[in-house]
Amino acid sequence: PMQGGDILSIWVALTPVNHENSAVEYIAGSHRWGKFYAAVTPDKDARFKTELEPCPNFSKEKGNPKYQFLSWEMQPGDCLIHHPLTVHGAEGNFSPTRRRVGVSTRYFGADCRWDPRPAVMKVTGDPQIPAGARPTDDRCFPVAYRV
Repeated sequence: PMQGGDILSIWVALTPVNHENSAVEYIAGSHRWGKFYAAVTPDKDARFKTELEPCPNFSKEKGNPKYQFLSWEMQPGDCLIHHPLTVHGAEGNFSPTRRRVGVSTRYFGADCRWDPRPAVMKVTGDPQIPAGARPTDDRCFPVAYRV
């Protein structure tokens, strides 16, 4: 539930990842579209109902020269870093023998402001921050680095 350009999503592989067990795919440059799409959840979680436009099924656009799809095989400890507005996703894991496990964290910088709009992930600790304010609650948002 943040607004701003200084946001990083970091996805760290905890198991080997390849196309068979659902490597994450990105559309290069899509973070510059400035477009918020409705969150896509595999289980159609009702908490994510919103008036936002559904994200188009870009997987149907593979081969379209308008879009550059990016994806990487990864080993445990490898990480991908992207802006949260980057269109990204992964299909189901089709491997009968390989799990895909990873952990995702977010970091935000100076221009970020609290934006508790509907249909966003909830933050552990339920911070009480006015909309538009800079999040400073260290209990919910531990400081990783100070300038």
